Order: sequence, then structure tokens, then C-alpha cells
Amino acid sequence: MKMARASEADLEAALAVTQIFGDVEKGYMPASDDDDGIEWFDRDDADQCRVVLGKLLDAASKGSIFRVVFGMAVLLDPRNEVLDPDADTLERHPKIISALAQLDAVPPPYAAGAALRMARHRAARNGRGGMKAISLSTLSRVFHLMKDGKQRTGSNVARELHIVHTTALHALRVLNEQREVHIRRYGKNKTGTLAAVWIVGAGENAVRPTPVSRKERRRRARARVAPAEIEVRETFRPFRDPMVVALFGEYTNGRTQA
Repeated sequence: MKMARASEADLEAALAVTQIFGDVEKGYMPASDDDDGIEWFDRDDADQCRVVLGKLLDAASKGSIFRVVFGMAVLLDPRNEVLDPDADTLERHPKIISALAQLDAVPPPYAAGAALRMARHRAARNGRGGMKAISLSTLSRVFHLMKDGKQRTGSNVARELHIVHTTALHALRVLNEQREVHIRRYGKNKTGTLAAVWIVGAGENAVRPTPVSRKERRRRARARVAPAEIEVRETFRPFRDPMVVALFGEYTNGRTQA
């Protein structure tokens, strides 16, 4: 539920009215700058009641007491989850306290900005152009996901946070610049290609293994097969007519065998 915010004039009017009521409840006439002493209030005295009512109306006309009172009612409404409904004092709602505690662990914005500037500088120096900016909220989501200590690839992060794979990798690289995460190892993904496996904390990034060429993979595959299991193909022997064989003999290694 939303309510217009009370202004300074509204607050001053509400405080003045409550002060008048407080004096009257204690048995005093509302004090003013012209009064030198204390005057007792008699609720049966019509003149005094008229003076008190006039002061109340004058104080209330300087602002809106309704915005003050109803705004406080909105603030205390448990459906809005602003204040703790179980506390006797004005305390933040537990959800707000939890959210603030998580924000305290997020790298400060200037750190993320510095990491981005360094990344852009390095990319420009290597001739790859600039890097796209990444929001602090995305960095925060990736950082809090990695805080559980589990090892994840960029694909894992993208799938768990429902973000684009390139965005997940970008956030991991920025956090790596801040030494918040590092590459623990490299492993094969579902497509069989190498993927970096990230983990939270500062550390040295694992060295990416040198890619194996197709020729080398074939050589290793042949080495794993026993020589006896290798099928030796027979030499190609073209078809020859029986009459030709009877006259000229069998065909062996490109020569006619009599």
C-alpha cells in the first residue's frame, strides 16, 4: 500500500497538536510565548475550552496531520514488510536486515568499476576492442551464488541464475580481476570441449591445457589398440574372368602369376 509522504510542515503541525494535547491532559493551559506563568486548565470553563480549541485549529492548519498518522499506519502495516511486526520498538523487518547483510558482502561499486577499466584497457591493448559494462546487480548475484564454495563452470552459473552464458563468463572474469573467484581446474563440458571450472576465493588460476590436435588424438587412439586387434586389410584384388585366369594366371601385386 502506498501513501503520500509527510512533509516537514506536516510533521511540525502534528508535533504542535500533540504538545497541546499533552499540556491539556496534564491539567495545564497550552503554553505560548506571551505567557509568563502556569495557568491551570478547567475543562468546564467555556472560555478556556474555546482558547484551547482555537490553538488546536491554528496548529493543525499549518500541515496535514492525516498524512502523518496514516503514513505511520502504512509503515506499521505488516503486509508492507518494512518494520518488524514482533518488535516493541521501530526495527527493520527481518527480510530487510537479511538483504542488507548480503549487500555488505558484495564488492563495492568502485572495485567493480576499477576492474572493468583494467579489463577494457587490457582488451584494447591486445587489439580486441572494449568490453561491455556489467551491472553491479549481476555481479552480486554471481558472487553470492559462488559463495557456497561449489565448483561451477560458466554454463552452470548461467543455468542456475537464468542469465546468458556470455554474461556469466563476463561476471566471473570481473570477479576474478578482484580476486574474489579463480579458476580451480579445467574440465570437459557436454560438448567435449575444455571449460574453466571456477571456485570462490583468491588463488592462482589453473593453466589451460594445450589443445590436442586431431592427428595426435588419432595416434593416441591407435596406441591404445593392441596390434592383434588391428584389422589388416587384404590387398585389393580386381575381378578376373576364369578364362583369363586359365590363360594368364592369378593377379598378384600388380603382376600376373603363372
